[in-house]
Amino acid sequence: MAYLQRTWLITIASLILSLNPTQSQNLSFSLSTSFFNPTGKSGDRFGGRSIILGNQVMVGAPAADYNGSETGVAYLFDRDTGELIRTFHNPDPGPGDWFGVSFAWPEEDYICIGAVRDDSHGSNAGAVYVFRIETGELVNTIYSPTPTANGLFGQWIDSFENNILVGAEGDNVNGFSAGKAYLMNPLTGELIQDFANPTPKDGDRFGFWVDSVGQDIVVGARDDDDPATNSGVAHLFDSASGNLLYTIKNPNPNSGDEFGYTVAGIGDSVIAVGCLGDDTKANNAGSAYLFDKRSGELLHSLFSPHFVPNGSFGSVAELDGMVLVGAPNEDENGTDSGAAYLFDPFTGKAIHTFRSPSGGRTNIGNRLSGGGGYALLGALGDDTSGSDEGAAHLFKFDTVKDCVQSSVLDFDCEGDPGSFQSTSETRIRIIASNSGGSGACGSVSYASEDILVDFEVDCSKFNLTTPPSCDQVETNMALELGQSFGDQTVGLLSWKTTDRGVIEVHGSLPFTCVVTGEDLFPGDWEGQGVVLGTSCGAVYLCDGAGIRIESTDSSCPPTPTPTFTNTPTPTFTPTPTFTATPTFTNAP
Repeated sequence: MAYLQRTWLITIASLILSLNPTQSQNLSFSLSTSFFNPTGKSGDRFGGRSIILGNQVMVGAPAADYNGSETGVAYLFDRDTGELIRTFHNPDPGPGDWFGVSFAWPEEDYICIGAVRDDSHGSNAGAVYVFRIETGELVNTIYSPTPTANGLFGQWIDSFENNILVGAEGDNVNGFSAGKAYLMNPLTGELIQDFANPTPKDGDRFGFWVDSVGQDIVVGARDDDDPATNSGVAHLFDSASGNLLYTIKNPNPNSGDEFGYTVAGIGDSVIAVGCLGDDTKANNAGSAYLFDKRSGELLHSLFSPHFVPNGSFGSVAELDGMVLVGAPNEDENGTDSGAAYLFDPFTGKAIHTFRSPSGGRTNIGNRLSGGGGYALLGALGDDTSGSDEGAAHLFKFDTVKDCVQSSVLDFDCEGDPGSFQSTSETRIRIIASNSGGSGACGSVSYASEDILVDFEVDCSKFNLTTPPSCDQVETNMALELGQSFGDQTVGLLSWKTTDRGVIEVHGSLPFTCVVTGEDLFPGDWEGQGVVLGTSCGAVYLCDGAGIRIESTDSSCPPTPTPTFTNTPTPTFTPTPTFTATPTFTNAP
């Protein structure tokens, strides 16, 4: 999960949850920036790994030749212009190190770069280098706590809070090259927790992929042989104790499925597992599965809308609470042109398709990352700048900009924070506090004829507190429930303590509202919603494709702005975005 600047970003469900399936065209992306290999050299595997770093993008070229064959290079670009800012070289280059094969962004100032085949502590034992982003200065070098020849430490790295998760698919467990994963401090190299393969066997490849789901850690073992050869499993661990919580089994196991090839946390409660060798639709067409983290129950089986034999659908990542799945060998736009698909985790429906802007054999979707309304897709086979030089393409969510007035409530289109105008006696209060202060922040506008909410917030965090009691209501704490995409929140609901129960949103998605009376913060989950702020005096109901004011409550008289208690506001870490590593040619 990459570090995100604390400009309030909530990442749950998605815009599409407020749209009917027939209206999914309202969700659209456009190409923002394409990044190409600065050296123009074929075979560098440029785009095999990439990550969004706020307003910058880093792209790896792990097979690039710098002071040796396939030592690896990583490039830092301006996200919006594509301009090259800095080149990061392997600090200890050796042939075949593959520096740049994995990235993690645990803190704003630092980037971690994996060199999976570094030989410093044994042949292909692996290493992770920590750099200061602004200067390119090397800050620390991290090796496996239990270095093993062919351990491949750094095959996958990801951020967890301000630390990093590191996979080492070949590290020794009870005498087997079965794999481990580690939680480590990137600045000190301290081992915080390790996660060992609970059923170790040679070649399980446990740790090829790791991610966090809330406070738990999911690790794929893509070549585990239970119940069939290389059918694969995934394991969920408690991050604090390292204890195994349960094992996620392949729902439709067959030899060579490689279930657990990729894993991703979708929000705090859904686990996505890729299975690129699945044959359900066609030979090696691939699949992905979504599981409820709490119960381990299978929620949805995902298949490519355009499956083909050997399409390799199954590289999973999170994009602002939704599921990105890559299929780099599909042929819809030409042989091996590739594609990536965006799925709604609540319904399991595909809601958007990404294709290469270059056309032809680009293998787009081989690796993916996303967040903040952007999707970053690797395209190893892109020939725009030369044969197989590779590329990475950044797509940006297109905000609906048309604004109309509601016949019930008249909100300022793109108005000032809190500048709500009511054409009835209904009074709307959306009160936010930034670090204990009072007053609203952000803006609210309505878009489309179905009154689709477009809610933008600029403050980093705020408290949810109890507003002044209304005459008719003793306890009037309320939750704001919404679906969001990037920094856009769509589908706003106000739900008071007096309105406890289950509300059906656009006839399919239930919100179960439970108000505990405790302080909550943006990003905290209640039912299937997320906390946005406090309100008094209105109930919003969803209807059809967006928000309509179906019922209002004018029982609350005008009240002064609530007094917020100056309690320390906890640090809110947005839901991680999950990114991916390149597929190795003849990888161990």
